[in-house]
Amino acid sequence: MKLSIVICTYNRAIILEECLQSLADQTADHSLYEVIIVNNKSTDNTQEIINQFVLKNSNFRASFEDKVGLSHARNKGFMDAKYDWIVYLDDDAKASSNYVERALWIIDQFDFDCFGGMFYAWHFYGKPKWLSEKFGSKTSLRPDTGQIDGTTGLLTGNNFAVKKKLLEKLGGFDPNFGMTGENVKYGEEDHLQKKLLEMNYKIGFDPELTIEHAVLPHKLKLSWHLISSYQHGQTKEQLIKNKRSLAIPFFELIKSTAGLFFKRFPLGIYKILTTKNYYWQNLLLDAVQSVLYHYGSFIWNLKSRINAKG
Repeated sequence: MKLSIVICTYNRAIILEECLQSLADQTADHSLYEVIIVNNKSTDNTQEIINQFVLKNSNFRASFEDKVGLSHARNKGFMDAKYDWIVYLDDDAKASSNYVERALWIIDQFDFDCFGGMFYAWHFYGKPKWLSEKFGSKTSLRPDTGQIDGTTGLLTGNNFAVKKKLLEKLGGFDPNFGMTGENVKYGEEDHLQKKLLEMNYKIGFDPELTIEHAVLPHKLKLSWHLISSYQHGQTKEQLIKNKRSLAIPFFELIKSTAGLFFKRFPLGIYKILTTKNYYWQNLLLDAVQSVLYHYGSFIWNLKSRINAKG
């Protein structure tokens, strides 16, 4: 069994070299895996970095996707792949040195159709004092290697393996989801996993399949965390198979807003006065993120109804 590792990249030349070097330095023999780097219409010197690694490593290949969007790039990657298993890693991630060996072991020992693992925060760009130490690391879905059913969470796309034939069967990743250039959007791998679970395919998780994932500069800004909460709410509503009554997300928004004034904000003031290393940024995030999440959910539901009538 061999792997096709797909790296989709957009204007990340400054850190892409770290990602690709981690894949060049694997303990597994290069004959057991290929690395496909999909340049998603970058405007920096990304292509230069890609060319350097392709020249140095016989198992590295360059690809290009003209349609900007992570789902488009991921689909291009699997279509260019030679092998039966597709592994997606982010361009701002470093694979552990035994990553390929571990992935091949999982494929050999288990009958998963899709699997993933852990990622840990990599503070390549530093960290502001208000940002939680936990931010940027995944919560383990189970303590050992085994199957998951989605009730305790789903795999993340930065450490994600799936059979090529399933991507072909399902038409790949839905371009209505996922990052598009600098626009914050989510959900493409969640959408795919939900379809796999509905069709009774097996999804696995391995806590020993690990990567380091960079906390990028835009995630060090307070504004990104606020926008992200809103977008997660939109994605959550978009992923619901049966459209909910508009009253439900509206009620959730009102309830969360009430919690802002009567619980979370007063509690935040108390924590600022009594707790070390708790800052005004933490108060703001703790107080309003839930409101923004439910606002995003409500707006998506409302817009989808207006569009359906139009």
